[in-house]
Amino acid sequence: MKRLSAGYRAFSLTTRVSLWIILLFAAAALFSPWLAPYPYERQNLPHRLEGWNRQHWMGYDELGRDILSRLLYGARVSLMVGVVVVVGSALLGTLVGAVSGYYRGWMDDVLMRVVDTLMAVPGILLAIAFVAFRGPGLTNLITALLLIGWVGYARLVRGEVLKVREFDFVQGVLASGASDRRVLWRHIFPNIVDPLVVQVSLGMAGAVMSEASLSFLGLGITPPTPSWGSMLNAARNHIFEAPHLTLFPGLAIMLLVLAFNFLGEGLRQLGNRPWGEHR
Repeated sequence: MKRLSAGYRAFSLTTRVSLWIILLFAAAALFSPWLAPYPYERQNLPHRLEGWNRQHWMGYDELGRDILSRLLYGARVSLMVGVVVVVGSALLGTLVGAVSGYYRGWMDDVLMRVVDTLMAVPGILLAIAFVAFRGPGLTNLITALLLIGWVGYARLVRGEVLKVREFDFVQGVLASGASDRRVLWRHIFPNIVDPLVVQVSLGMAGAVMSEASLSFLGLGITPPTPSWGSMLNAARNHIFEAPHLTLFPGLAIMLLVLAFNFLGEGLRQLGNRPWGEHR
């Protein structure tokens, strides 16, 4: 706890604000069934496209549904997809990168050629092709983002493992006959956690943006389940007569993506400082 407290105090004001924005969105997503003033699918067609009032703080959408309620439930989708994709990508990428960087040789060549091939194809195009072939839906969306998400972690971890493996203390442990599992888990992995945490924070921003992009194209979550991207897609036909339909989901995506990016930058700067400056 003392180290976490010291790290928090070392954050800049921008990083602290970003962290609180992320926590606010996470709380909104977690407690959306209790925070949402109305069911997200309830329609009130006579009031469609109307602006905000005392009962509906963000107004109505094109079907007369409460935008605030749909925004809160949409946060669940974005953060859930982001967490699942980032955790899955980090685990797979860490495994591939650690094996590649530790054992090197032909295994490194084979794994890195696979990574190079995937990185040569624009990730979002690969995800669009996969979801278009398999069909929209939560499972296919997450699978598509996992296909493109792990390669960055693999590259990062491989480079860090190659560097840490040459440290004197690691070479000493290897010379003592320690098992590969012990060397990786007890001596190498703790020394590559910091850049991995930074990559996870930046990866969350990318996952949220990718989910919104695919949902905007109609390849994400199927209606009537709300998603920020699908809300923007439905609102683009009414952008002049009801601009509030695009305003709130657009602001939500922008704030959350910026918050994760600023948090990642703050973590990177904190990791580059000498330990004595963290106190």
